Amino acid sequence: MSFLNLWLSDLTNGQRKASFISTSNTPAVSHAYSMMGVIAPIILFCLAWLLAPYDVLISWHCYKVHAGKETALKNLLNQTEPFGHGVGVVLAGAVIFSMEDKQRKTGFSLLTSGIGAGLLADLMKLFVARCRPRDFDFASFSGMGTFLEWLPGFGQGSCSQSFPSAHSATAMGMAIMLSTIYPRGRWLFAFLAWLVMGHRLHLGAHYLSDILVGAGIGWLFAVWCVRLAVRFRYLVLEDSLEQPRNNEL
Repeated sequence: MSFLNLWLSDLTNGQRKASFISTSNTPAVSHAYSMMGVIAPIILFCLAWLLAPYDVLISWHCYKVHAGKETALKNLLNQTEPFGHGVGVVLAGAVIFSMEDKQRKTGFSLLTSGIGAGLLADLMKLFVARCRPRDFDFASFSGMGTFLEWLPGFGQGSCSQSFPSAHSATAMGMAIMLSTIYPRGRWLFAFLAWLVMGHRLHLGAHYLSDILVGAGIGWLFAVWCVRLAVRFRYLVLEDSLEQPRNNEL
């Protein structure tokens, strides 16, 4: 069973799933050990590479044409932006932390996944400077013209930190971890993550390739966090819980 299917489809009887187990101190997971946990981010990276030549054209239609206009879509996307922000991650982690004493470690796992993914994307911004769509001169329509220099460090400022999208990385990292903990809400978490990504494109904060790379970073980092959580018993493999139950029967 693939990682993506476990996230986006209902599971039939007999298949492994991620859920809270009432007889355990930690929720059970298994799908982070699927190859799809690595394949899906690679697909996102490849899509980013293929679509990069069309970044300016896509941003022109998704941002420049509508810049300065108040629309229902823009208002909706603005409301979902906190899902890709550190404040949103902290609030979500606090909710899980306060729900039940036995699940407090799971709240820390969510914080690590969401905030860590965003910080990793922010770190990558220091290696390549790229002008944001809202600061780009669309008269040139040159995709390569958006890239400014290598290893800019902190010298260029926010206007040249388009690549990659830290909001997208944070949103995807949190969505993957939340889908691991609460699999029944995976459609909602996926939808919120994509809305955040749409917000970054529609706001002119990032090009599509920046967003896809950021999402891939968040996905990979979240899978790594799930594996660490299993290793340190913040989460447990479902099989390890089912075996004792079968023996008791």
